[in-house]
Amino acid sequence: MKKIGINLAIDDIGFQARGFGLVRDLQPEVLKIDRRVVNNIARHQSRRDIVSSALKLGESLGAWVIAEGVEQRQELTILEELGVSFAQGFLWGKPTLPDQATRGLPLGDSRQEQS
Repeated sequence: MKKIGINLAIDDIGFQARGFGLVRDLQPEVLKIDRRVVNNIARHQSRRDIVSSALKLGESLGAWVIAEGVEQRQELTILEELGVSFAQGFLWGKPTLPDQATRGLPLGDSRQEQS
């Protein structure tokens, strides 16, 4: 797929056994660690081990690894300590409509006409 310009992301890594097999077979550009792995990561060594494995796999493929479902500062801290560089979740805000997404950002709405 890379040869024809298609980038692939695999979602829900680490929750179901088939996830790592798909990664091996499809070699995606993005791996998204399931939010169920991230939730309560501080209390479960096995979840930290899954994240570490996903990071190693992502590195071997040259893929970006994104942690989903980050809701607490402690989760983010642990993920950063493990080496996760990209994360998404309610810690930063709830889903919003595209026209509201840039409100409050320093640069404002990039779609506004320049005078």
